Amino acid sequence: MGMGAADADEYDVLVVGGGPVGTHIAYLAGLAGKRIGIVEPRGRLLAAPTGWVSKVFREAGRELGSKDASHRADWQRVVDEFLLPTAERAFALTDRTVEQLKAVSGTCSVTIIKGKAEFSGPMQLTVTDESAETASPPVLLRASSIFLAIGSLANRLPSLPWSDPLADGFLFDSDTIMNVGRLPHHVAIQGAGVIGFEYASIFRRLGADVTIFFRESAPLDVGIGIDSSVMKAVLKRMTKVGITVLCEDGDIESIDLPPQKHGMGRITLAKSGRVIECDAFMSAIGRHGNASSLNLGAGGLAAPVRGNFVQVDPDSMRARTAQGDADFSMPVYAIGDCCLGSRITGMLLSSGQAHAEIAANHAFGLDEIHADGRLKRSSTTGFVFSEVEYPEHHAVALWTDPTIAYAGLSEQAAVAKLGAERVGTVTVHFTDTVKACVRPRGKDEFLKLVYKKDGGTLLGVCIFGSDASEIVQNVCSSINRGDTLWQVARTVQPAVTYQESLRTAAFRAIHSIQLEQEQDA
Repeated sequence: MGMGAADADEYDVLVVGGGPVGTHIAYLAGLAGKRIGIVEPRGRLLAAPTGWVSKVFREAGRELGSKDASHRADWQRVVDEFLLPTAERAFALTDRTVEQLKAVSGTCSVTIIKGKAEFSGPMQLTVTDESAETASPPVLLRASSIFLAIGSLANRLPSLPWSDPLADGFLFDSDTIMNVGRLPHHVAIQGAGVIGFEYASIFRRLGADVTIFFRESAPLDVGIGIDSSVMKAVLKRMTKVGITVLCEDGDIESIDLPPQKHGMGRITLAKSGRVIECDAFMSAIGRHGNASSLNLGAGGLAAPVRGNFVQVDPDSMRARTAQGDADFSMPVYAIGDCCLGSRITGMLLSSGQAHAEIAANHAFGLDEIHADGRLKRSSTTGFVFSEVEYPEHHAVALWTDPTIAYAGLSEQAAVAKLGAERVGTVTVHFTDTVKACVRPRGKDEFLKLVYKKDGGTLLGVCIFGSDASEIVQNVCSSINRGDTLWQVARTVQPAVTYQESLRTAAFRAIHSIQLEQEQDA
């Protein structure tokens, strides 16, 4: 006998996916006083993002390796001193996150349901737990609002021999590379995106020879808003540390798999005919949505689009229904890597959190009380925010080596929007700061401001260098406030920090504007 609606467990909010993005939307639902259910195949929240392993490898390379691969790191030390301890800390953080979530939610309940979810009717999910240790009958769930935060999967070229037994231990994608289990001698990486650059830097620091190849004319030229100055700096840095970079040569003509596990294989490139001999190959050509497993049609929603993404309305993050291309009337929201159509681009953790903010405000009316900016308790919805202005721009940080961070418009985006005659830029290298005298920095690491010449309003910032992620949010806040170069120049930054570079950039930009005005007079 099938389950009916009367058999369903009822929630105010169901979140499908217990990663950082799903957890963020659950926090916001808790602030709105909602009864929350979180569906997660592993049965627990995952405080760390999907790519946490690469961050561990990066830190291990910094401690145990060298920038130019002058010596090879001990892989067992990578596992024992970095990978395993980080996993233990992540699980501990997960447990604390659950307690914090319940505390924030006040008197509202938070339930984690283990299993995989799929739609079995409008606003209705069936959750199946097929794990050997806890296998149980399917559970039916219903909710007033449903949030899909199911993430993404690595793209796989069908022409590559994924199922060949000889590919085991040789061929990887961005999901399986975490299981490499050793330090290869020569790694070949396909792809110009963030993940390809990240792992090229990681393996080089750990001591491997690395060749990266891609179709694009420059690394990171993949449409996520990175300034061209950063692309050039990345290319120079990779070349400097000994990574072989093959631009505009990303297609593969043939692959000869190694005759035995961990042996050497051969990759022949289609355009140049170049042959790359390597004992590990990572194809990192982007990621796609994970919506195919949800059975969207059974829930009255439109089928996945363009590689299993959920089509959303950019102003609400609601999923498109099966009623038509412009119908987003059902309170089902898709956030993070699984959605397509948001005005916030990029498959990044910060983008997913921004999606969550938009969706939560639309679903719960978090900005509905307009008073004096304080939190007000509503008799019907619990805690709500008041007078919160949604920011136009969000800071992005990429855990590459060195770190890349940016916010607002890149130079090329600003020129396209305003015209070259109205856009100015200024670059300050971190070697021009007091802190760099104490802690030396790479000569190629910099902060670049993009500004509007008429009035000096900040438009964007990009940062290439260690600690970039610690600096970018201050500049992002200035951009969203509409601050000018003059306001930044008059701001007193914490002494002996890399924030000094921001004020120096403002002074230099003001001077540049003054010179142009004098020449035009």
